[in-house]
Amino acid sequence: MKKTALFIFIVALCVVLIGIGFYIGDRKGTKQGVTVAEEKLLPIVEKIYPKPAEIIKRASVSITKILGATLTVEMNDPEDYIPHTDGTPKKKISRYVTVTGSTKIIQVNPAKRDAQGKPQTTVIKLSDLKVGDIVLVSTEENIRTTQLFDATQIELVK
Repeated sequence: MKKTALFIFIVALCVVLIGIGFYIGDRKGTKQGVTVAEEKLLPIVEKIYPKPAEIIKRASVSITKILGATLTVEMNDPEDYIPHTDGTPKKKISRYVTVTGSTKIIQVNPAKRDAQGKPQTTVIKLSDLKVGDIVLVSTEENIRTTQLFDATQIELVK
């Protein structure tokens, strides 16, 4: 009876030690894999998906609120530029756009072209814009770092 109990104890001890060995090996392998990915693969990913410019003066934005001559807009976060493999959406950031008297607001119709082949553009008013519109905003300031800026031009594509 003692031999059987000793044998079961030794087998159980071996199974536990093998399990601990696999766990430690897996942790070490994961750590090494992350290191290899950061050292060797990250430069390749950065060549395929380069970082956005440090100075951004033009961006595609979605209008989320209009209050007087100030538009609250939402745009993709320039720091979240690498595609998500898990299918999650890109991070969004909010900005505030001031429409001044010198802001040019136009509607672009790519379906209609002029003699040179350029899309037809029509000057519109601020009141023609509505929440949910996707517009292209241009400014003289850096949109990447400035929360509130004056728009020099707003293009609505329809």
